[in-house]
Amino acid sequence: RAAEGSCGFRYKARHSAVKFWGPEAATIIRDAPVVTIYHGGNFDGPNAPEIMKKVAATDFDISNAHGLTHLRNALLEDHNFDWTTADKEPLQASDHWGLMFADPKAGKYTTVWLSDDFHYVSRQDGTETRSVSVDPIMAKGLQEMFAEFSAEAAKQSAAEGPPEATPHAEPAR
Repeated sequence: RAAEGSCGFRYKARHSAVKFWGPEAATIIRDAPVVTIYHGGNFDGPNAPEIMKKVAATDFDISNAHGLTHLRNALLEDHNFDWTTADKEPLQASDHWGLMFADPKAGKYTTVWLSDDFHYVSRQDGTETRSVSVDPIMAKGLQEMFAEFSAEAAKQSAAEGPPEATPHAEPAR
């Protein structure tokens, strides 16, 4: 009985988020063994070379980062998003954060795009970009978490030398 109640609660607490991300992407967000983040922007614009440098400087693996499990769960919990805003204001392709979840063995990955201010998240759905606004408390938590990730990456890159650029998919405009 308790297990049934727990499953029912999880379904209700995650139903909209799983629907938004899609079942396969939600599974990858939850379970992917490799997670990377980077700060980027519009690769097609006149500032593309500068943006690529920024991506190379901020592209790093957070697969073992402190708090990653909480981040995964937060992205899958309905209460962290304002579902009345779904698909009403798409994430613009200016500055943004990319959060890529990958399972190289299975050949599967998904990218979560976050606005530079962490107030919106989006995902690619075929040729369409879907977006939803983030709860202000979650946005603040994301801002703090990404600042910690960035500070840790800066320490690592100073110790290791310049990072290599990794190509990333750009969100549709």
